[in-house]
Amino acid sequence: MHLAGINQVTVNAFTEVTLNEKQIELIMVLDNTGSMGWSGKLNALKTAASTLVDSLMVSNQNAAVNEDVKIGLVPFAAAVNIGADKLNSGWIDVLALSSIAGEDFQPGTNVLNLYNQIQNRSWNGCVRARPTPFDTQDTAPGGGDTLWVPYFAPDEPDFWSYYNRYASDSGYSGSYYNRL
Repeated sequence: MHLAGINQVTVNAFTEVTLNEKQIELIMVLDNTGSMGWSGKLNALKTAASTLVDSLMVSNQNAAVNEDVKIGLVPFAAAVNIGADKLNSGWIDVLALSSIAGEDFQPGTNVLNLYNQIQNRSWNGCVRARPTPFDTQDTAPGGGDTLWVPYFAPDEPDFWSYYNRYASDSGYSGSYYNRL
């Protein structure tokens, strides 16, 4: 260009960066057992999980929820609490029709009927995993084994701060530890 007597050229440039988002399927296995209640562990777990979900679900500041992200939760315990308000949602096996209804009792036992027999206590929203193959599928609840079965939490000792204390431990002699 210098040989042609051109010392300066104005150049326009334009750059556009596009974020290429991949579809994400994330399963979080979260420990929600009693040991997490000490020293704020459970609150820290909730905060960390919420932060992760929030950062994955929003694709940018101006966008709605990201539909390319699917997140599943696996509780590290016997049951998960989906909330007692879901009882009449159509998701819950209220008639004990699932093949695992009454799994800890006689087949077909309706756990909700057992809760109705306990004074000052009602089902608190805990359900067990659906039977195979629905435990690993996104099949919508529609009946039988596709429904979630209410979980009946075992009675716990009548001391300290145990939550599931609906059957009296009176009549036992000696300490709790002597009965083990």
